[in-house]
Amino acid sequence: MLGVDLRLATDDSDTRALTLTKLALPSLKLAKATHDPAGGPGAVGFVKPKLEELSPKAEIAGLDERFIGLIGTKQAFEFAKVWTDKEDGQDYSVRGEIHGVLMSWEPDEAGGGAEIHKCNHEFAEVTRYTYYINGRRIFDYDYFAIKAFFGDNDLFESYRRGLGIGGARG
Repeated sequence: MLGVDLRLATDDSDTRALTLTKLALPSLKLAKATHDPAGGPGAVGFVKPKLEELSPKAEIAGLDERFIGLIGTKQAFEFAKVWTDKEDGQDYSVRGEIHGVLMSWEPDEAGGGAEIHKCNHEFAEVTRYTYYINGRRIFDYDYFAIKAFFGDNDLFESYRRGLGIGGARG
């Protein structure tokens, strides 16, 4: 990993490239419903076409008062990462969006030494989340549009068509 940044999508001057120490992006996990029939041979966890809650986290070195001032407000954030593939030597650009509410601020324990004090933040109410590598869609989620793409796989295409929404008619 060469670098990572997290910034407000509406402000090009907003950057945390020199203070962001960690960006923990959410796991993309489908929900499941367990069925355990009394007369059956066992339980089955049936996968549902529904995502579990997305909850990204960020760790920032020092006190970012501007970031703390955003707690409790719905915002659109962008993140960017760069890494070099050790096998082919190529730099890869990762871009994405997180639309959600910055939910918490948790300062690390105070202590001495050479390490900079860090603060942890967590997002909730994530209704839009995208992840692209070199312009290729890896994941694109939009709660209000009822869309979730894993690559080119539109998880909710038949669902939207069945409901007749988003221009789709079944």
